[in-house]
Amino acid sequence: MPARLVEVERNASVVCQQTQNEFNPWPLLASYRCQANVSRIELRVKVDEGTYGPIVVYVCPKIHPKTVQIRSYEVKPLSSHARVHSFDIARPLNTLSFSDLNDASIDHCLKLMHPRMTHLLNIERRKMMAAALKVELEANCGDVSFLSEQNRKILENHDQIFQDAEKDSIEDSNICGIYEALLLNRARLNGQNARGKVEALRDLLLNNYSLDNVKAFFKTVNEEASLRY
Repeated sequence: MPARLVEVERNASVVCQQTQNEFNPWPLLASYRCQANVSRIELRVKVDEGTYGPIVVYVCPKIHPKTVQIRSYEVKPLSSHARVHSFDIARPLNTLSFSDLNDASIDHCLKLMHPRMTHLLNIERRKMMAAALKVELEANCGDVSFLSEQNRKILENHDQIFQDAEKDSIEDSNICGIYEALLLNRARLNGQNARGKVEALRDLLLNNYSLDNVKAFFKTVNEEASLRY
């Protein structure tokens, strides 16, 4: 089950997270190492609505002999919804029904997400630029006379840029997951399986993003007959 860690400000622990690869099949694998005087720790994870599965936690206290307590927490498919046992038929009710798929709605959704995606990419680029300029500054013993005014301003705001990037990053926002869900769900309604296109979409979003490029990508996937069931 894909899940993402959510930072908790009150936690005084060291987090080590392993990325998923051929040696680590788990979508989320992380360890929390606490200080000696810590007796309570709060963990928060974020999952996409509709995904489900168990979250297994291994608690290893610093005692002898060594022992481990295993705790398992089940995430339900509709984890953000609440069950209603007695429904009032007189209360307002929204009904959603699908009769057809209008391709213009896909372009409209992409257009709505464009400002947010552009904002996050700009933050990421400024972070990378600030890191590179910091290295350049150290290599030139603090001499920044050769930098342009724009680059000097980025270097001056180095710490603030990194703080902004930590608060509002592409990974934490899960905007790429929204694009992927839109791609997979549109394909499913058309009788297609576009799961093999997810990596190409993510690469496009992170390395060659533009509104026109994403629109063209969705159009190409929709027209590929090889994706049909």
